[in-house]
Amino acid sequence: MDYHGHGHDETVAFGLMTREDLVVHGSLMRTKKGMYLHVKMEYKEPLRKAFMYFCNRNHLNMDDIVFKLGERQVHPWESPEDVRMKSTDIINIYNKAKLGPGELKKDMRRIYYNREYADVILVLQDQEFPCHRAILANRCEKFRAMFRSGMRESESKRVYLEPMQGGANTFNYLLE
Repeated sequence: MDYHGHGHDETVAFGLMTREDLVVHGSLMRTKKGMYLHVKMEYKEPLRKAFMYFCNRNHLNMDDIVFKLGERQVHPWESPEDVRMKSTDIINIYNKAKLGPGELKKDMRRIYYNREYADVILVLQDQEFPCHRAILANRCEKFRAMFRSGMRESESKRVYLEPMQGGANTFNYLLE
């Protein structure tokens, strides 16, 4: 059964498929591994409608599952255009509770390489490192103290660091 978006933009057809048995929270209903739904929607429309349609049809709570295109998590507010979907793509559906620590490590690495939401730029020897204050402060006592100090560094968008042995390459390695 196709899901049709409303509007006049270009459309894309793709599949949603469960990659493991999904148990509905607080219910005995199950969606079996390999459950497939063909979806057709506008290319610029948020995927939320397709995800909700799939969840409602299969009695699933959207908060209990994760949608992935390859290794990348796909969020309901994103559109097929945002994730560069092709008609041959299949969005895989996983039980969020079964995602292990390996997934967290992958997610943290994606945050590191996706600098879009970085809130501070560390500058070391003329090289810039867009970073996330919360992650730096939780991983390093020196940064925690720096960001809590009330000094200029705690509020500045750009923080200049003293040169270190090994230089920018070593610092980049430490950030990873």
